Amino acid sequence: MIYLSVSDYAEIKKCSGQYIRKLCLESKINCTYTINNKNKKTYKIPLNALDPTEQREYLKKHRPDQPQLELVVPGENKASGGIDMHPEISDIRTMKSFDQFPDAQKEEINFWAKILNDWDIYTSQTKKQKTILTNEYIAKLRAEHKELKVSQDILYRKRQSLRSGDLTGLVDNRGHAKKGHSSIPDVAWECFLYHYLDQELHSIDKCYEYTKFQMKKDYPDLLPLPSCSAFRRRLNNDVPEPLKILGRKGEKEFRDRCGQHIERTYKNMKSNDYWVADNHTIDVITLSDDGKTHRLYLTAILDARSGIFAGIHVSSAPSSQSTIICLRKAIIKTGTTPLHFYVDNGREFLTHDVGGMGHRSRKSQEDEFDPPPILERLGIKMVNAIVHNAKAKIIERRFLDFKNTVSRLFSTFCGGNINEKPEKLKKILKSGKIPTDAEFTAIIEDLIYHYMNEQQASGVVPSDKGKSRMQVYAENVTELRVVPEDDLRLLLMRSTRKQRIGRLGVHVLVAGEKLNYYNNDLLKLFGQEVYCRYDPENMAKVHVYDLENKYLMTAPSNISTVCEYGCDEEWLSEAIRKTKAYEKLLKQELNDYKKSKYDFDTALDLVLAEAQRNKEQKEYEQNPKIISIVRAGEKPTEEKQAVGQTNLISDLEKMIKNLEKQQQE
Repeated sequence: MIYLSVSDYAEIKKCSGQYIRKLCLESKINCTYTINNKNKKTYKIPLNALDPTEQREYLKKHRPDQPQLELVVPGENKASGGIDMHPEISDIRTMKSFDQFPDAQKEEINFWAKILNDWDIYTSQTKKQKTILTNEYIAKLRAEHKELKVSQDILYRKRQSLRSGDLTGLVDNRGHAKKGHSSIPDVAWECFLYHYLDQELHSIDKCYEYTKFQMKKDYPDLLPLPSCSAFRRRLNNDVPEPLKILGRKGEKEFRDRCGQHIERTYKNMKSNDYWVADNHTIDVITLSDDGKTHRLYLTAILDARSGIFAGIHVSSAPSSQSTIICLRKAIIKTGTTPLHFYVDNGREFLTHDVGGMGHRSRKSQEDEFDPPPILERLGIKMVNAIVHNAKAKIIERRFLDFKNTVSRLFSTFCGGNINEKPEKLKKILKSGKIPTDAEFTAIIEDLIYHYMNEQQASGVVPSDKGKSRMQVYAENVTELRVVPEDDLRLLLMRSTRKQRIGRLGVHVLVAGEKLNYYNNDLLKLFGQEVYCRYDPENMAKVHVYDLENKYLMTAPSNISTVCEYGCDEEWLSEAIRKTKAYEKLLKQELNDYKKSKYDFDTALDLVLAEAQRNKEQKEYEQNPKIISIVRAGEKPTEEKQAVGQTNLISDLEKMIKNLEKQQQE
């Protein structure tokens, strides 16, 4: 449908736009209108509301590429018995290619094309009048196709549609003529979508109700609105599902369900190029050492090329420590380190001594010293997934496989939500048949390493089809970056931040508590800035480094110097002995410094000798150029003493002497 603006129609009519608006306002011109951003009406005039001459003039000026067919007012019969409407004018028929029709209508088009072709052949073979031959052909069609409604006018109209390329005229449009058109006013439809495409998730009925309220307030002439069913049908037909999800659920839901994503290729990837790490809440209830039921967590590392679990670790809560232990297990099990370590942005990965702070680092900490993190010491490059992008980590799909393959084997499987929770779980928990943490951990390690890793590969790479995951892993190992176990233990040690050596030595924070470490050599470096490396599985000692990453010494724990109130005498005596040991050592060193084979003078003797030398030196000569005399300006007078003043002074002197004697006694 072509619409003209007021200015376009005024140009054709050769009048003012104000006059055209007046005609529109008085409904003397067939038109529609919308409300612009200034809350004013903008009129649109359909092209088929103009007379044929005005239509031809508009098309000649604005659509010069269109064939200029003869324009006839709808309903006017031509000599051929058909109606020839310009395809740009018709409000029902639109020019469509053959591929745009559904299969049923394609068959109907082919059917009528064959009939029209046979009609032309039938009427051209004899010398009878064409009208008589056409009537004979129609009788023949009715006999062959009793359900077919055909007449001379229909044949001529169909032929005209076929010749003009309007294939829509060859199909039965009854029931489809108004498809794509709606009786809902544009402003009402926009108001409805304004409320519906909102994350407040209003229902269709409520959005319809709010729309009626808005129309009643601002556009009462549009009432009554079409029914709610009309809005519902148009919503289902015209609004794409991705748009509904984006508007009502947000960007993340849209990306997860409808958004396009980048396909990864694994053809040129080798085993151990990328290890992907993440944590998973196990949907199985187990029994802890203290007799309480809980759910454990699985920290796992997946080889991206083959899909095997390179290392796993089960813990009561995911943490950076779980990540380090899992990484150590994976390196020991595979015998190599990866090139890249792909993780998300959780605290268990973005830690200063594991992989660095990444995007969590602050500007205020840019100049602060941080010891080299574990991944850097191992030569592994950490790669972080985009925030809120669950599609980036393939390990999430493997966790789903673990849930359906392993977790469901246990009778205490509880599911990830209330819908997955088995009905029998409550009875099983009451019966006490609950696996312990140790039993459960041992079982899932065997199932993961020797069952899941041996399953058939996904076949993303065609050459992997029919092979197990372990076979794919072995065939794609091209390089081993071996780390001896002793060196690995040292490289995987955790680090503290920089600290100053204090009276209690150095410390390590474990679960919010300070563990102090010291020895006598360490305390000699009192006040120096250092950092410590420690093995979380052996907290009996720490390795102390300076800020240039130079090893200084190993310091043992001094936990024996930490006493509780009410501790026994033996523990207290041992603590006192250790605290006194350093003081005793320093006293011994102090005595060693003071003892000497040389006979040194005291400091007083040295200073007095220096003063005597200065005293014996000759006086410095002065040669002033100007000598001035300063006088008091007053004549000296004799001071008169009050009566009895002499006795008072002598009494004070006696008192002072007596006080000095008392202090000496």
